[in-house]
Amino acid sequence: MAENNLMGGISSTLSSFTKMFPKRQSTTAPATDDYSFNADSVVSSTPSQYAGIITSAAKKYGLSSALLSSVIKKESGFNANASNVNPKEKSYGLAQINLNAHPDVTETQAKDPNFSIDYAAKRLKAMTDKYGTYEGIQAYNTPGAVGSDQLKKYANEILTTAKAFQRRIPQLTGKFKTTNYTNSSPMNILKSVGTQTTNWGESTKYEKFHPGIDVANKIGTPVPSTLGGVVTKIISGKKHGDNGYGNQVEITDQWGNKHRYSHLSQQYVRVGQKVGKGQAIGAVGDSGSTYSASGSGTGAHLDYRIVDSFNKYINPYTYLNKNTK
Repeated sequence: MAENNLMGGISSTLSSFTKMFPKRQSTTAPATDDYSFNADSVVSSTPSQYAGIITSAAKKYGLSSALLSSVIKKESGFNANASNVNPKEKSYGLAQINLNAHPDVTETQAKDPNFSIDYAAKRLKAMTDKYGTYEGIQAYNTPGAVGSDQLKKYANEILTTAKAFQRRIPQLTGKFKTTNYTNSSPMNILKSVGTQTTNWGESTKYEKFHPGIDVANKIGTPVPSTLGGVVTKIISGKKHGDNGYGNQVEITDQWGNKHRYSHLSQQYVRVGQKVGKGQAIGAVGDSGSTYSASGSGTGAHLDYRIVDSFNKYINPYTYLNKNTK
């Protein structure tokens, strides 16, 4: 079967994900903080014929090549013809796709390295964006059993192979200490991030009218949420120089307005998570289209914008000064 026909079935297949793999044995898991990887390359045991495919798929979906290759190693040992057939499942290929759970995938497709790796990458990206790295790996296997001992062991082994290390969310102190925000106005919380460099309505290199507020500081400076709400969108995997707003966290407040924190270097929350006023949701960065007006540095800053339910920008000064809780 031609590769374009194989790849064409991926989108419809991914929409029907449920259970893909059997359960593993139990263990005790570490804390569920997100993870970083010592090197963005496939694990050392990856066969050369798959290394390029895995690297390309990881780049396509904004994943770590180390993590993706570790998942595939765990599932099949890099054996494209691997199979696990019993009354409950018929799993084949590098990603061990269960055809009982995904009847729209054929055995030929499941055993095709290009199809299988792309399939695995897209699923892994969707799950880690939704749950975070540790729980996302578990959800990649069986979404309905996240947190079980079997899946904790599964995730632990994959992270160990990928040589991952936990990226601890910083304990905020000084002006970033969450308790200091109890009586702070949302506007003062935003100002505490750093120095305001571009205000509402000013022009920039990219916009004649800047519909937000830019606050500059060093990369890694914690970014607190100006108001409480629910995380409704995460954009990750962006680097400096990429077009657009880079890594972003969107939080929807109780009135339905969306607060967008952009150009982040780190993200400490995930979609669906409730956050409180003053809670650290990420860190200042230079991902996406940032620049330094002075010509030195990369222009690390927070771009903060508010969009209403009609997708129109709101002046943060007016909105934050009005909503003091």
